[in-house]
Amino acid sequence: MTVRVVTGFERRWSVFWATTYTFELPFFESFLLPRLGEPPLNATVLIDAHRHADALQDLTIDTPWRGARANRDYLMRGVAPTNGAFHPKTFLFASERTGLLFVGSGNLTMGGLETGKELFSRFDAADTADLRAIRGWRAWMDDLVAAVDDPAVRDRWRDAQVRAPWLVGPVEPGAFVSNWRRPLLDTFLDGIIGPVDELHLTAPFYDEKAAAVREIVARTQPRRIDLLLGRGASVHGPALLDVLSESGARVALHGLDPDTYVHGKLLGVVWGDRGRVLSGSANLSTAALLRAAAVDQRANVECGSIADLDPQSVRSAFEPPPPPAGLAVVGRDADAIGSLRFAPSEERRFGVHLRSAAWLDDGRIRVDLAVPVSNTVRLSNGESVGDLDGTTTVVPFPDDTSRLVWVIDESGTQLSNKVAIDEPARLRAILEERGEDGARPAGIEAADLETPVGQMLARLHAACIFDFDETPTARRIAHAADSESEDPDFWDRLAREDLRQDPRVARYLQLGGDTPLLDGIFLDIARMLEMVPGLLSLHPVEVASSPGTEHGTGTAWTPDRKLQVRLFNLLERWCAALSDPRLQWISPLTPVANFAALVGALRECWSQGYLPEHRVVALVGVLMSAFVRGERRPGFLTQLADEDRSSALATLATSAAPSVAAALVFVAVRTSQKDLLTYLFAWQPALADGLASGVLRADEYSSALVHGLSGLTMSPAAIMERIRWASTYLDDARWSETISREMGLPIALTTRHFAAKFGATVSVGSGVDLLGDARVVEVVRRAIAYRKTDGCIVESDGNRLSIQLLDTFVARVDAVTVESDGIITIERLEAMVASGAPFSELAWTDENVAS
Repeated sequence: MTVRVVTGFERRWSVFWATTYTFELPFFESFLLPRLGEPPLNATVLIDAHRHADALQDLTIDTPWRGARANRDYLMRGVAPTNGAFHPKTFLFASERTGLLFVGSGNLTMGGLETGKELFSRFDAADTADLRAIRGWRAWMDDLVAAVDDPAVRDRWRDAQVRAPWLVGPVEPGAFVSNWRRPLLDTFLDGIIGPVDELHLTAPFYDEKAAAVREIVARTQPRRIDLLLGRGASVHGPALLDVLSESGARVALHGLDPDTYVHGKLLGVVWGDRGRVLSGSANLSTAALLRAAAVDQRANVECGSIADLDPQSVRSAFEPPPPPAGLAVVGRDADAIGSLRFAPSEERRFGVHLRSAAWLDDGRIRVDLAVPVSNTVRLSNGESVGDLDGTTTVVPFPDDTSRLVWVIDESGTQLSNKVAIDEPARLRAILEERGEDGARPAGIEAADLETPVGQMLARLHAACIFDFDETPTARRIAHAADSESEDPDFWDRLAREDLRQDPRVARYLQLGGDTPLLDGIFLDIARMLEMVPGLLSLHPVEVASSPGTEHGTGTAWTPDRKLQVRLFNLLERWCAALSDPRLQWISPLTPVANFAALVGALRECWSQGYLPEHRVVALVGVLMSAFVRGERRPGFLTQLADEDRSSALATLATSAAPSVAAALVFVAVRTSQKDLLTYLFAWQPALADGLASGVLRADEYSSALVHGLSGLTMSPAAIMERIRWASTYLDDARWSETISREMGLPIALTTRHFAAKFGATVSVGSGVDLLGDARVVEVVRRAIAYRKTDGCIVESDGNRLSIQLLDTFVARVDAVTVESDGIITIERLEAMVASGAPFSELAWTDENVAS
């Protein structure tokens, strides 16, 4: 019953239908989904609703190249048919004529399928007995889909049965079992009347007081009990020992060597010359074994398989493979069992359950709430907000590139779980036949290739590898995998070797040394300039105006709103992927070449009006942050060693990319940008490093591009000066935020009016010792430098510290006046900061002045 589920992920299937308790989205999208190949493909994953919430809650801070394909290329749903856990682990792979079903204990995670200690049963539709089990699973899924009552799930389940018509047929007794209509323990004990000779048990989770084990013992009346417990089993150990001792049976306690956590679940009995084993998702708990989901909302949803075996086979099922490949079963004393403690499951719970959200054709979003909400609520993606009128946003959602949304209240507090928005047209398209494999980038439709922007993207896609997850390697990587390999570096080595088969790799290998950037990878693209002038801005040209300006000639064709969304999503993914270290498996200089291509693509989108200006500006920010450095995340260049960084910058300098990048950044931060401060500060790390490293370099070419994009006539020096200003600009709010974060104090520049000589007034929050806290010295030094003044006042809880350079300081602290023992200078402040000295070391108290 122990098999590897990952062997089922092959290109021959047109249906993948999964149920799981937990889900690792990056693992599924990066390693498993690509193995299933290209459309048509009906991939659907049903997940426990609360664990689904866990999987998505922090997705926005995940590694940037893990672009969510959920509800675009496959359907992902969090479901809650009962108030208990949705706990079945089943994986169906099907085609028109045959299929495989895996039923077991492992979730759709790396641990559940590869590295964990799990048990699965494999059923092959080519086998008559196995086909009965698969059709039993299909009947259970019919009930489950009806209970979930989700239109998208219902439609895809109907589609799955059309694609695999052999699923539909008479349901006969078979090995597959569930607790939908009948408790699993009842089904397992059919025809068994105690006393039995042996009872075998193992699971990682139990009832706190071992109630389910007590019921099993009571109904089987075993003469002998064998209990196998892995490391960290969740149960109140003394209660479990009481159940065992009260059974009257001979009890054998077993553990593993080495002591290991085991997630597999098994229940076995032996009576006479017969035996039976239940494996699957069910732990030894009341909710799993003693309740039926269709009639008791307290039940979990569980399933498994039952096998009638001979006694020795039952005993062998509880023995893992022997060392050195596996584990050894060893005796375990009662004290070790008694020390076990029950650990309740931890999961996110939100007051509002958002079951799904879907784009409508008019740009609005429809939501499905488990229970209607009477209060005023809104829909958010973390940046934009849309008012909800019942189940639909009132107007088109402000950000049509959103991937995740959730419900918030009027104050902005998150009320619901996050969901990935359904893209119905995309989900339908993925079920349809596809033309030439890889002929267009993921996310771009066939009709898009007939447009100028689609042709530009197709040419880029044909010449460059922007996103590792779009490569044939990502789809083939597991096909050559050694099923016995546990080498953690194996996948990386395989990917490097497989990438050599991609014809685009040869171009990248020409980079470096004496080969200029554009003579290698962009040789073919450079030749395209005659067909698409200015595609990569390789030469100074007069470019067309952006929409809404009076200069330039413009173009007759503009993309519709949906194509703009697809274009933005694709370019955002390509830009963010620059920091993906896997691109360097191709060549250490791959991100350099891709950066050069993308700055040209963004220039083209801007000049030709393929995207609105604010969208291109957003992409420029993503591009610079991924290539250079983000506000909170390193970019490609900052991850390199000094020598490698020098090599990358030298290669970049052979191209026009720094000139184009400088032009794009300048136009994005020019004086007339009304919303500049909404993104400027997040860009500053990339701008500062970009200037220092030469990634941004203005020349006459930059001036020509700036004029074409904005109508402004700017010299290279003026362009660089504006970018330098943008890289260091601070306002009071940003200064306060930055210093607060660095100092660990709630600092705010205030507008209190004191004598004119005090050009900076600062509040440092409550409870701060103005004289004894050394951080106050640094706050004063930096406030004076920021405001370019000679005087500063710091306040906290009514206490006040007044600093005037070239004078003594004066403080009023708890009604006591304190002065310094000498004058304060910038040099003295810097020395105090360096030594960590507070102002109290310079102070003396005038007792006569105290009041």
